This record gives sequence, C-alpha cells and structure tokens, in this order.
Amino acid sequence: MVPLPFDRTEYAQRLARIRRDMASRKIDLLVVTDVANQHYITGYDGWSFYTPQVVLVPLENEEPVWVGRAMDAAGGLRHHRARNSRMRRRGTDLRGANRRA
Repeated sequence: MVPLPFDRTEYAQRLARIRRDMASRKIDLLVVTDVANQHYITGYDGWSFYTPQVVLVPLENEEPVWVGRAMDAAGGLRHHRARNSRMRRRGTDLRGANRRA
C-alpha cells in the first residue's frame, strides 16, 4: 500500500465525524462525488477526476465503497485507507469474488 497522509486512527476519526453529521441530518448513505472529499475520506489520490467516480459512505459501521472505472481500480486499491477496501465497478467486487453490487 502507498503511504497515506493519515493513519488508521485519523481515518476512524474522520469517518466518525462524517457519520455524526450524517446522523444529525438523517442521511443514511452519503454519495461523495468531489475528488477532494473522496481523498479526505479514503486517502485515494487518483488522477481520474475527469471521469465519473464516487465514494459511498453508509451511516452504519461499514467501510466506504469506491465506485469507478476498472482501469482506475488498481490505483484505488493501493491508495484507499479502508482496511478491507471495497472497490466496485460494474457489479464486480475487485477483491476477487464476482457478485452483483
């Protein structure tokens, strides 16, 4: 994994702050389209900002999910802070098991 600008503790704190705000606004799923915000949440620092991609942050204690092009997934897996990174493209779990998203 590529060294990231924050450690697991900071990652957990960021998610906790985001989820507190989501709960106060009654948001069950946050859809993050801005790449700067995606980087803040996950550490993903890809240069694919010119193509559609999102990070989905569920209110419950699940890891965020990055959704983007297959060609960007390898970089995403290297940069994503989530321990069990969930990377999706066209219904495929990029950690290996094929299943519908």
